[in-house]
Amino acid sequence: MTERVTLVDIQSKTSIHVHAEIAEEGELIFSGQDIGEAPESVFGDSDYEYCLTIPAEENDRALLAFIEKLYSGYPRVVSEVQECLELKGIKATFSSY
Repeated sequence: MTERVTLVDIQSKTSIHVHAEIAEEGELIFSGQDIGEAPESVFGDSDYEYCLTIPAEENDRALLAFIEKLYSGYPRVVSEVQECLELKGIKATFSSY
């Protein structure tokens, strides 16, 4: 089963749609489509599609890179990650001492 989330969904003179998904083989795929004025002026076509694929064996390193970029220096990181996991129904164990 493929898991997919929508990251960007902008409707305007240049509509932008970006999704992230984990494919059946475990690759993390970011895919997007820009439709409208911007791609027309740059490429001469009103539709521009793109894709970034991270191989399954690199997912753990990619996850750590994303976490580092988003949360470095942020003191509430554990609380916010825990809240996000709970909201999405993802199992995790919190402990303190």
